[in-house]
Amino acid sequence: MLFILCCFNLKVFGEKKISSLNESVVKNSVSQNETISDSRFFISMRALSNENLYSKADVFGFKIYYFLTYNINPFISFELTPLAQLQSGHIQSVDASEKLENKLTLLKGAMFFKWMKESYFSLGILNAEENYSSILASEKGFFSTQILQSLTFNPWTFSGYVLGAIPNSESSVSDQNAKESTPLLTTAGLRSRWKVNDYNKTQLRVSYFKYSQIPTSVSTQSVQSGNTPYDFKISDTERNFKYDYAGIDTSIEFKKSVTKKLYALGEGSFVKNDKAPESLNQGVQLIGGLGYRLNLEYEIEVLSGYYKIEPDAVIAYYGNSRFFRTNHQGIETKGALLFKKQQFKISFYYNDSKLIYENPAQSDEKLYLLKFEVSHDTF
Repeated sequence: MLFILCCFNLKVFGEKKISSLNESVVKNSVSQNETISDSRFFISMRALSNENLYSKADVFGFKIYYFLTYNINPFISFELTPLAQLQSGHIQSVDASEKLENKLTLLKGAMFFKWMKESYFSLGILNAEENYSSILASEKGFFSTQILQSLTFNPWTFSGYVLGAIPNSESSVSDQNAKESTPLLTTAGLRSRWKVNDYNKTQLRVSYFKYSQIPTSVSTQSVQSGNTPYDFKISDTERNFKYDYAGIDTSIEFKKSVTKKLYALGEGSFVKNDKAPESLNQGVQLIGGLGYRLNLEYEIEVLSGYYKIEPDAVIAYYGNSRFFRTNHQGIETKGALLFKKQQFKISFYYNDSKLIYENPAQSDEKLYLLKFEVSHDTF
């Protein structure tokens, strides 16, 4: 299978600053009578061609993100990230389940109630990829509630958190007695951050997750994307999971100066589903490389990595399409040229993926991504 993706991204940033306070004070506190807001746009366009045994798609897509943070007072803030997605092209599938997606969704829309620096209670829609590794969850907005407590000892910040979420799903009901329970995702974890500057920073996160009450609409689509089905079929078109999903989710990301101009950077993730047997229950992803500052205006970065996502490491429906959900292993390469002064970036991404186990609903994949990004301060 060939998976081709070309993107153009445009970011527009907006920030309202308080002239009566210097920058260091603004970052840590706000007077009762002042507010700070930050907003930015992110626009992407992509052309996609994808084909397997069950579907074929030739689609042009257009996405618009809007990121807003509004600090009501020193203790209450609101964050909003709507996403408009428009598609045009041709899609065909065996059961007509694949459709063009033209919709407006929320990745984030939540209130944050803070009692100290980086310690808060949040309620609303949170972007799943901000709280889990890139293997466990992709870009989806889950209705969630979270409590996070942090302690800071510069340059270190240590945090503990608990999170409860309702994963997105849609199900059909034939009669009132057949209604399913609301799905749940519960998490408890620890996080540590070390940051001296933008070229010397690290974040490590370890958590325990548990899915429960997952509806058949999710399990059916997940089985088609690599998860192991239960031997007994619910119907000719519906399948259930053979295993539950609960276990350990870890991730790390870093950037570290090596010399005045050279720096190392990378990220990694590891997931283990304790409810599935060995050889089916783990996912690992590692990517790293080097960056070089040509001068104050230009930088280049080159990274290469490997991943292996076994069939039942995660629920495929919520997994990352970057790794083709589950039951794939492969290599990925990234390259980027950054224009710091112009706030412009050109990057290229390549992914060559192979099946771990033969599955008639899946195949080998290749992905090419060319991306252009530009940012602009509007205030």
